[in-house]
Amino acid sequence: MPDVSYYGGNLVVVQVSDGTYEVLQAFTIKVSYSSDIGDNHTALYEVYPNPASSSIHFQLASSEETTIRVLSSSGVVLIERTMDFSQFIELDISHLPKGMYIYQVNQKGVESSGKFIKN
Repeated sequence: MPDVSYYGGNLVVVQVSDGTYEVLQAFTIKVSYSSDIGDNHTALYEVYPNPASSSIHFQLASSEETTIRVLSSSGVVLIERTMDFSQFIELDISHLPKGMYIYQVNQKGVESSGKFIKN
């Protein structure tokens, strides 16, 4: 039976082991939601690749002013970037040590967060 871990945001990691070999695979899931009046909306952004080694990309649904923060697991802001009129933001994470990080995306006053793995 696979071990499935949910890291928040849109990252799911599946781990399968037969006692000798172990396979670990991360998946990024695009999330949609419905409001109480039945409107369908797609996610405000996608984050990839996850896990990442040198950079992480944010593909935004609109080109509004956007602030992205990368935080350590203890909540310390390591990277903060604000962009106007761009639907694609690439952050250099090559200087960060391997581990799990939290990202926060603030667009049009709506803030959401998730996690990514630096390998």
